[in-house]
Amino acid sequence: MSEAIPCAEVGSRQNPEFRPAARVLLIDDRDRVLLMRVTTPNRPDARLWITPGGGIDPNETRRDAALRELYEETGLRGVLLGPCIWKRRHTWQWEDRWIESDEWFYLLRVPAFNAVAKAPDEWEMQYVLGHRWWSLSEMIANRGTETFVPRSMPELLPPLLSGNIPEQPIEVGA
Repeated sequence: MSEAIPCAEVGSRQNPEFRPAARVLLIDDRDRVLLMRVTTPNRPDARLWITPGGGIDPNETRRDAALRELYEETGLRGVLLGPCIWKRRHTWQWEDRWIESDEWFYLLRVPAFNAVAKAPDEWEMQYVLGHRWWSLSEMIANRGTETFVPRSMPELLPPLLSGNIPEQPIEVGA
């Protein structure tokens, strides 16, 4: 009789929890991208610049989740999302849980505005350190000192800024 091999607990490094997510790439009328500076409980010294977005609630579509997160994290609402332009799958750690995210990024062109977080979850908002509009040249100039997510964002932006929108979402790395 063979010995049973134990299954890794969901949320472990060997068996991460699956989390579908929706994000919004906001580009203003000056071709700047709105990003949020965030940290995590596992690495409070690390600072990342990410697009607004997050996990999908039960019975919520990706587009609905993107719009909800957009409002919670920037205060912007009453907008019509553009197409899904990027997809990204990656595994990361939050406290003692490992999560495998499947993120879809939707394009949205808007006039510049002052982002104000409206999230009802104070606990979540303690990890949002601020918002900033970034130009492509600023991203490239600060690449050595700032971390943009996805990391290839400076290479991915030029076609979008010139109006070349992919017919199908592009798979992007971490």
